[in-house]
Amino acid sequence: MPLARALIRHERCGVLLLCYSVPENWRKTLIRSFRESCPNGRIVGIIGGDLKRVPDSFDVVISSTDKADALLDAVVGGERRRQKAG
Repeated sequence: MPLARALIRHERCGVLLLCYSVPENWRKTLIRSFRESCPNGRIVGIIGGDLKRVPDSFDVVISSTDKADALLDAVVGGERRRQKAG
């Protein structure tokens, strides 16, 4: 976790990819650091099928069951969108 925060602060960043398995306290810390260092960056959340509420902090959300094209589209850009969980 400290390494991830250090990299965010000292490197150019454009996308933060967060998996649903990242503990909530780590996710909040990483998102806060990313938004401070990369205000124009995009946060892509990969969610599991059992997630009831999608965090507002994600710019784009894809399901863990989506194919690679969905991930590439979310990372590269395109329109900013949200897909509903479940």
